[in-house]
Amino acid sequence: VAASVVNNANEALASANAAQASASAALAVAGAPVWSAATNYASGSAVVYLPNGGTYRCLVAGVDATAPPLNPAKWRQQGFVNEFAHFQVQLPTDHLGGATTAITFTSRSLNFTLANTIANCTLASNTISLPAGSYDLDAVAPAFACGNTRLGLYNVTDGVWLVEGHNCNTTSGPGVILTSSGRVILNGTKQIQLRQWTSVTHQFGLGVPMSIAGRPEIYSAIKIQRVG
Repeated sequence: VAASVVNNANEALASANAAQASASAALAVAGAPVWSAATNYASGSAVVYLPNGGTYRCLVAGVDATAPPLNPAKWRQQGFVNEFAHFQVQLPTDHLGGATTAITFTSRSLNFTLANTIANCTLASNTISLPAGSYDLDAVAPAFACGNTRLGLYNVTDGVWLVEGHNCNTTSGPGVILTSSGRVILNGTKQIQLRQWTSVTHQFGLGVPMSIAGRPEIYSAIKIQRVG
């Protein structure tokens, strides 16, 4: 038993050390300089390649004018540095989320930026402009007494759905929270909207206010994490 306890303790210590090393490595990469074709890099050096926002670790020391994404023998991609966006709709206290219309899609409102460190990503008129790349998308929105309903992320530029959430029926039950999430790859800048399909017209269909004094009404929201 004692030996088992010692082994478990050693494993826990090793895991903690590994986590600390991983965190230290992430911090080092986060402070990496922008890649230059003329720089003589040492093996292990980290750089940021601005055209795609990726970070890369040098595998072979020396000067090489070939861009890191095109030179896997010299550079290993580490990921993207703090490229994250979080948008919501925030309305004054007591404001409704909005009405639904039977047998149609309604664009959910988005008007507030909590965070946005994705280069060239913007929010305007309930529409997100997102540059080329790979992203994890995670959207949520309330629904109330609007029949059969589903939440999805729509690529307005190309007229296609990027992600569609699960089916949900709100006819005989209380309000629900709809979700829609997934990984997408964009080959160029796209205009994206959060849309909800409903089968019933209802004044409160897009959300009921909380009416907390001095606090905004928060309804739809989307988080975007760049992964490639």
